Amino acid sequence: MHHLIKSAAVLFGLALCAGASAQEEEGAPMSDDPYLWLEEVEGERALDWVRAENARSLGAIEALPLFEPMREEALAILNSDERVPDVSLRGGYAYNFWQDETHVRGLWRRMHQKGYFEGETA
Repeated sequence: MHHLIKSAAVLFGLALCAGASAQEEEGAPMSDDPYLWLEEVEGERALDWVRAENARSLGAIEALPLFEPMREEALAILNSDERVPDVSLRGGYAYNFWQDETHVRGLWRRMHQKGYFEGETA
């Protein structure tokens, strides 16, 4: 049975390749695609569509009864003083990007790697 599935998959793949080659030879591989304009990820039409879909989705999500409690819980976690910072070690220093209620835009912090491993605070 496994052999039959494998053979069918190979034949399907060959058929797809043959179909793609035939379309390329005709000079219009995807010209019949009515959504081809979405491929232009920075195109104004595509961006307008994404904005409209985001607004529609956001409205539906915010209308859910669990939205606000889950949003508040997520913000509490993100703003907690007890969270462990994500640290990158480079050239003898420990770096991390920190955001909290006071530093909404965030700030880069740096300390000597030795101090980081010894538990020093900024």
